[in-house]
Amino acid sequence: MTDRIIEQHIHIPDGCYMTNRVLPIKHLSKMPHVRVFLDGLLTLTLDKDLTGQDIRVFWICVSEMEYENFLDKTQSQLASIAEIKQPDIAKSLKKLLDKGFMRIIGQKGRQNVYRINPYIVLKSRAKNLSGLIEDWDTQDGEGVA
Repeated sequence: MTDRIIEQHIHIPDGCYMTNRVLPIKHLSKMPHVRVFLDGLLTLTLDKDLTGQDIRVFWICVSEMEYENFLDKTQSQLASIAEIKQPDIAKSLKKLLDKGFMRIIGQKGRQNVYRINPYIVLKSRAKNLSGLIEDWDTQDGEGVA
């Protein structure tokens, strides 16, 4: 197998594009990764109320989340990473929260702590998925299932 990275560029509506990078399998165990569930991905992608920027903010959140799908970054930190103004991050987060793609599960000082919907992505061991799903389903609020 070659060490070359294979890239695929896909243009999507709303002036955005997606880049897939395929690496040889030997490199995958050394890289942070998440499991993406196709039904959840399709639900996110086909939601007509979300803009390309909202979806971009979601994937920035996914890239910054910890194990068990926790995200404890401030809006300012997310804005810096995404190179988007903080008020725009706040608007996108509100949409994602309202749609059930994320939830606020607590606070760390004045900062919200979020959990990303485990029906869409999982950053944990596969054996922990059923517990995360059960926690998600028993919390208040409507989730994407």
